[in-house]
Amino acid sequence: MTSVLRAGAFASLFLALAAGGTPQGPPPQTRDRAATPTGTASISGRLTITENGQTVPVRRARVTLESSVLPRPPRVDTDTDGRFQFTNLPAGTYRVIAEKAGFVPRVSDPRRAFERPAPIDLNDGQAVQLDIPMQRGAAIDGAVVTDTGDPAINIVVTAERYSYDASGRHLTPVRQARTDDRGHFRVHTLPPGEYFVEAGPDPLDLLNGPPTPGQPPPVLAHTFYPGTPRVGEARTISLAVGQNVSDMDVRLTRVAVVSVKGHANLSSGAPAKDVYFRFQRVGGPVGEVRGWSLPESSEFDFPAVPPGDYWVMAVARPSPGAALEYAAVRLTVVGQNISDLVVTTAKGASIAGRVDVDGGAAPLPADLRVVAYETDYSLPALPGPPAPTTDGRVDPSGTFAFSSLFGPRLLRLDGLPATWAIKSIALDDRDISETATDFQPGGSPRAVHIVITPRTAVVRGAAQDDGGRPVGHARVVLFSTDERQWQPRSRTVRAVETGPDGQFAIEGVLAGDYAIVAVPYLEEESWTDATVLRGLRALATTVALTDGASTTVTLKVR
Repeated sequence: MTSVLRAGAFASLFLALAAGGTPQGPPPQTRDRAATPTGTASISGRLTITENGQTVPVRRARVTLESSVLPRPPRVDTDTDGRFQFTNLPAGTYRVIAEKAGFVPRVSDPRRAFERPAPIDLNDGQAVQLDIPMQRGAAIDGAVVTDTGDPAINIVVTAERYSYDASGRHLTPVRQARTDDRGHFRVHTLPPGEYFVEAGPDPLDLLNGPPTPGQPPPVLAHTFYPGTPRVGEARTISLAVGQNVSDMDVRLTRVAVVSVKGHANLSSGAPAKDVYFRFQRVGGPVGEVRGWSLPESSEFDFPAVPPGDYWVMAVARPSPGAALEYAAVRLTVVGQNISDLVVTTAKGASIAGRVDVDGGAAPLPADLRVVAYETDYSLPALPGPPAPTTDGRVDPSGTFAFSSLFGPRLLRLDGLPATWAIKSIALDDRDISETATDFQPGGSPRAVHIVITPRTAVVRGAAQDDGGRPVGHARVVLFSTDERQWQPRSRTVRAVETGPDGQFAIEGVLAGDYAIVAVPYLEEESWTDATVLRGLRALATTVALTDGASTTVTLKVR
């Protein structure tokens, strides 16, 4: 059996993971670059740092301009006076990203250190001057030793923190370093905050050595400071601006590993040739990758798998132009090699759906699309250009279809006007409005009925401090009092930021009983976590909202 987890493939995977991304396949082929649009606007500025009462320029920093109106982000380096400039820009929304080793952007509130820079709305002919204050980054240094006390060389050390996205809470890498010949490391350029420190071997080290016959020997395990494989037992490190924490020594543990080998068959029983595999922990964040393979044969080989529960996933194309087939096998690894795991793919479920406006209260909005979000794992995508598809697009008559859905999915609508809401979603007359549904192969198409409504509530108001003064840029969270609805992408959990005048408005809210609270700061998407909402509920005010009503509240920032 030929291993498809080759070093070159895993290198691309490891670099993507180190940057916090999720690889969806091997590196794409070279494509013609779209011409960069030009305009008459400009953004310029200066990077400075103030130390010992003196303000000095930050030279040779990299400044990147991000915008959806540009096909790729332009980059420049600051000059000897710390200045940068972007010219001939088209109108649009931009963000300016400033980076230099040892420096991080200065923020007034350390809790906001990981926020994206504020957007800049740029009009034709407008010239924006943006000065960016910087500060010294924090650093962690120490040593990593093996279980025998020897220096651990070329070990990857990662400073990590919990962050949030639309799918929930995840441990996310911030910065990495490698140990030297003495086992020493230094992870630098860290914003202030709370961190976990994790150390472990480069995955390439598990692949570059000669094959080991029989049972693979125990390997050094990824270990959290001060010396545990479990994040629940790890200590966090609190870093202030520019702080350097030394003697962060980590003692690695060893873990027994096994090899997991197998192959994929199509639903016809024939070996799957054009197939792509992915390996993920059960309970890990959606999109996490612990192993993957290139589509060269029906076989897979994951050579060093620690104990645990995993998903082995496969996506196969039976023939050119044929509908894809899928598989997801849950696997428990307990200490013995698995030499011939058979993964059998199947065609996805087909969906025939309809979107209606509640009671015919208004015409159906244009440009709607039903989105089926993965909730438990992320199926691999076959390399190459995606096939043209109309899956999920709602036509003017209100109908939509999915030709092939597989695995647990949460259905939602894109393109819904801000004042509208999803009232209900039913699958074969069963309510799935807040429930992920496991779509498995079946015979006739499943029937999905989505009801949307323009008759929603709006909550307006102001956030104030104890003296009655408006609080700008506070976070207002509105959430159902029913804990069963506290989940990612809930229809009844909403959050907005107050304007500079402390005012806010939350539109498109379904009728029901809600809690509402204003806090000085809340990390983006953290309201997707039920633990965060439980903490906010003790500070919240309750409101009862009815269809089409407008409610005004004044909130004290807690």
